Amino acid sequence: MFRTIGRYFKGVAYESTKVRWAKPKEVVFTTIKVLLYLVFFGLLFHVLNAVIVKMFEIIGLTM
Repeated sequence: MFRTIGRYFKGVAYESTKVRWAKPKEVVFTTIKVLLYLVFFGLLFHVLNAVIVKMFEIIGLTM
């Protein structure tokens, strides 16, 4: 998994050198921000889903 992430950032670094309309650091920082948002909201919705399923189990409903 970490190898895949490393390859992704290596690709971002390469592509950022080709982008003429943006500063390379901004491209990398924006990519990192987007990945952090995706991980955060992915975990948030996963936890919310687990809580909702547990609540349904407690009250006796099934999905």
